Amino acid sequence: MDLTVKLADLRLEFPTVLAPGPLSKDGPAIKRAAEHYGIGAIVAKTVYPREEDTPRPCMIALQGGTMINHDWSALSAEQICRQMKIAKEGKKPVIVSILGDIDEEVRMAKLLEEAGADMLELPISNPSLEQLQENIRKIKEAVVIPLGVKIGPNISDIPRYAKGIERAGADYISGINTLGPVLAIDARTGRPLLGSKFGYGYLSGPAIKPLALRCVAEMAKSVRIPVVGGGGISNGKDAIEFLMAGATCIHLHTAAILRGLGVFSKIVEEISEVIKALGYNSLEEIRGLSLKLLNEEPLFSRIIPSINHDLCNGCGLCQRACAYAAIKVQGGVARVDETACFGCGLCATLCPVNAINLS
Repeated sequence: MDLTVKLADLRLEFPTVLAPGPLSKDGPAIKRAAEHYGIGAIVAKTVYPREEDTPRPCMIALQGGTMINHDWSALSAEQICRQMKIAKEGKKPVIVSILGDIDEEVRMAKLLEEAGADMLELPISNPSLEQLQENIRKIKEAVVIPLGVKIGPNISDIPRYAKGIERAGADYISGINTLGPVLAIDARTGRPLLGSKFGYGYLSGPAIKPLALRCVAEMAKSVRIPVVGGGGISNGKDAIEFLMAGATCIHLHTAAILRGLGVFSKIVEEISEVIKALGYNSLEEIRGLSLKLLNEEPLFSRIIPSINHDLCNGCGLCQRACAYAAIKVQGGVARVDETACFGCGLCATLCPVNAINLS
């Protein structure tokens, strides 16, 4: 299946982007990442006007593939420029994330364009929209290469920001950044697990995926420029959900840290498998599919789950989880008491063999 996508004026072989982070921290790291099948483009770890260090420990793993990090270490723009030749030897598009005040961002943008960067990305948290638009315009006036803007989950009015970013001339919009600040404590000592101020860090991985999906859907409904969606993606099914929410392509980093860069090849294979299993033939057929199904008005009708007894293995998980005591395993299969069922839908999402259906 053809999985190529177009992001601004870049053609990506795969719709999967390595987001900025430790695995793209410098030229050699970018080159190593580019050698892995399934990576369509690489975003270099955010560069600053000056080299930055970070307190340590700076990354911790939680259960379920979730991480907390406070890894602010980064190269300066000049340093990554000197390593751009090595980075481009990987023969994958290199996008560089930049952060500073506006004069510094313009200066860095010019340096990176001259060094051969294919695109720039501007990560933001919750700035004034008017100031952000002015910054976008100044960077766009300074360089020819495309500019994307990556937004954080703390922005309260994503549609407004997304439209403003598009009007200012950005070539794509990306989201989301990590969520935080958050805190993790060592229960043996009482000490924070990170070495940052107050032990604060930022959450990534599957725990933030539902929030990320909502943000990406709001972006995709609001703009015509491409949307790069991510936050908690660890498999092909996750990626499909973001594409259905309107993303042109998807980005991830946490899963690649915890499982290795080989996760990209697995994800692109699973994307193709899921698309075919659903009866579609291309990315375009599923992209944005969910947007037209997002109801503006809440649904109050009760849907009683149906159970396929040919699939049900009688594991009892639905019975244990039912807060309404409406499901019981009888005769080796689950059965629903329709008078007790509230129609909450939890059982359908818990069933390990997909024997419970709400449609």
